[in-house]
Amino acid sequence: MPLSDKQIKKLCPGGSGMPKMVSPFIRTQEGFPSYGLGPFGYDIRLGNTIRIFKDNVLIDPSADVSDLENTNEMHVFNVPIGQQFVVHPHTTVIVESLEQFRMPDDVMGWIVGKSTYTRLGLILSATVIEPGWRGRLKFAVINPTAARIKLNSGAGIAQVIFDNGEKPELSYSGRYQDQGINVDEPTSDDEEDEGEE
Repeated sequence: MPLSDKQIKKLCPGGSGMPKMVSPFIRTQEGFPSYGLGPFGYDIRLGNTIRIFKDNVLIDPSADVSDLENTNEMHVFNVPIGQQFVVHPHTTVIVESLEQFRMPDDVMGWIVGKSTYTRLGLILSATVIEPGWRGRLKFAVINPTAARIKLNSGAGIAQVIFDNGEKPELSYSGRYQDQGINVDEPTSDDEEDEGEE
């Protein structure tokens, strides 16, 4: 059963010294498209790093795709928070969340698209956040339409729905652990919660 806002808040404590599951953590829904805590999920924001595959490159998924950003197969753009970029027709871009995650060993999450973008025909790649995983989420935004669609860096981009169960024997320890984060970044009481209780 999905975790409610009350349960998610308990996993993102302020001032307790425990690492937060989501950081920065915003306790209310804000903006449009919205971001922050919802009734049964958390709306994440679009970070400022955008990657687009170069034309006609050959990608081997059995290779170490975690290192693609350091190769010549992708264009990498930094879009300052608050500024826009355009997803052109029939284009896939790889984006990352502004938030970072430190998943408990008994909680998993699913990334799903937001209604605002679905109504425009934009598709977000669904992916799972494994128990024990740490990092910034990376996922694909696909524009299969004939229109150009603007996205705003720092605006709501997707929703994460959390679920928990009995702690598994194994937690995530794969190649994407700690992607996009500085493991020394504060995620507990050294970082302010945003939004009101």
